[in-house]
Parts: sequence; C-alpha cells; structure tokens
Amino acid sequence: MKVPIAIQYEDLTVPRSYEADFIVRGDIVVEVKATSSFGPLEARQLQTYLRFSGCPLGLLLNFGSLTLAEGIKRIVNNFPEGGLTQVRYERNERSRTDSLVADKD
Repeated sequence: MKVPIAIQYEDLTVPRSYEADFIVRGDIVVEVKATSSFGPLEARQLQTYLRFSGCPLGLLLNFGSLTLAEGIKRIVNNFPEGGLTQVRYERNERSRTDSLVADKD
C-alpha cells in the first residue's frame, strides 16, 4: 500500500502529491524498485520524498540487482539533533522471515 505525501507551500496544501512505497515508524521512507541498476533519477525521487515527508532516512531497495548488497542505497536527510537511527538486518528463524529493523539511540 502506497503512503501519500503532501506538499505544503504557504497556505496551499496538495494532499497526495507523491506516494512512497512504505514509511517505517514515521522515520524511514522505503522505495522498492526492480531495475538492473540505480540511476540518479531514483535517488532524486527518494530525496524529494524525504524532504516533503520530514523523515531523516531513506532506503532505496532494488530487487533487480544481482545481489542484495548491490541493491540497497541509503540516503540521509537532515539528521535530527541528539538522535541517530540505526538500521539492521534481522532473521527470524521461527517464522523464517527477514526484516529491516530501525533502532533509535
């Protein structure tokens, strides 16, 4: 399900200007792609989503790359003072699922 991102300029608000793939805990914008490689257009799109959503961190995940490590790009947007978000990979053996978990220091 896409998450709407609004644009506000002075008194004008456009409610569904952009749609991010996911926003995790109100802090991380996740965009999912399936292309052979990343280009500047995908990174710029995520930077725009970060700026208008106010989220400090964005992850661009590309399932079309050869390896998972090649398919992850992390983009930072004005980190908040006094806090740092750490993202780690976690494997749940019981349910056999993988996930990205965000921890705040």
